[in-house]
Amino acid sequence: MMHSTPIPPDALEGAHAEEASSDEEVLEPRRVGQGGRPRERTCAACGQKAHGKELLRVVMGPWNGTFAEVAVDFANGAIGRGAHIHPTVQCLKKAVASGFSKSFKSKIVANAEELAREIVLGSERAIIGLVTSAVARRRVAVGADASKESMKEGAPLLLVASDAGSIASEFHAYADEGRISVFGDKQVLGKLCGKSEVAVLAITDENIASAIVAATTMAGPFRGTSGSEACMSPEVR
Repeated sequence: MMHSTPIPPDALEGAHAEEASSDEEVLEPRRVGQGGRPRERTCAACGQKAHGKELLRVVMGPWNGTFAEVAVDFANGAIGRGAHIHPTVQCLKKAVASGFSKSFKSKIVANAEELAREIVLGSERAIIGLVTSAVARRRVAVGADASKESMKEGAPLLLVASDAGSIASEFHAYADEGRISVFGDKQVLGKLCGKSEVAVLAITDENIASAIVAATTMAGPFRGTSGSEACMSPEVR
């Protein structure tokens, strides 16, 4: 189950009014090699190979003559020299200590806590975009009654507000199946749906649900860390 974290104030601006124009906009960018297979990358920290979709990407910033900084490319779409790491606190710290510098063959100055914060924020923004697309495409069931029916019919994922209260207990059985994530609060989910408050929201699209779970999993190890938690913006009210 996903831990709830504050949502960046600017991330929800006009969210429920936006409408995706193609399936590619709501899915994770694919890193594909020859034959259509996911391309393997090497972790800049531990040196082990993994499919690109299983790793976090960072890009190198401008060289200032002495060193360069890096930024998290959560959406895998930024232009520039990139490096990859496993989404673990251990690999992040090791990459910051020396791995990024070796990978980019340049002196890299980075802060693990700041990068952890970027990862969490990137995850939240990705999920907001995915939910927005699901709402625009009518691939959701909003509210307790509609969500119950949808989940019984096999909806892949239920989003539950952190302050859903007793309503959340009515869906407890789905937690063991890995079909529940906690995201935002009732006002946040409500704004995404164009309503004042929403406690539960079923996602009926398999691809969108999978992308939400992937974004959640990628940022999971960094939630609740001192750095990411301390830097998070207040929740939208």
